[in-house]
Amino acid sequence: MQAFVVRQGSLLKHWWNLSANVGLNSPNNPDDVQLVQFGFFCMGLPTSKISDPQFRGIYAAVVPGSRFAAIENDPLQIAIRTLERSRGGAQDGHISPVPQQGFNYGDKTGRHAFLIGTIMNNAFDVVGAAVWPRLDKNPNCPPLVAAHVRAASSFD
Repeated sequence: MQAFVVRQGSLLKHWWNLSANVGLNSPNNPDDVQLVQFGFFCMGLPTSKISDPQFRGIYAAVVPGSRFAAIENDPLQIAIRTLERSRGGAQDGHISPVPQQGFNYGDKTGRHAFLIGTIMNNAFDVVGAAVWPRLDKNPNCPPLVAAHVRAASSFD
């Protein structure tokens, strides 16, 4: 898990990003896994304004901080596959970090957003602008994510 600064017009905004892929055949660093789990947890809440309501039950089955088996029937892997199908683009079974060049990429099917951006948009929606990027202020924030957030130098 790492800090990521995004330029939106003339503004720079803080975002959270992965240090490596999460999902099948991926490094699955524990803090990255917990960040993705927390994002899916947020997507599963009935108060999320961004996630598709038909998939909220799948996303709600992801428990932040739980062990990830990296197999097809793990709730996190099911959520990853569901989000991939719903958004189009790569169907590779993992969530990739956003590279420095931006939130979108192109392939033979068109332009697509990196899925971690979708996940963090939902977390932003649930956590709220008043405390963003302090994910640790949410009582459901998993321990490794909370520790990363608290350790970030911008919050000293």
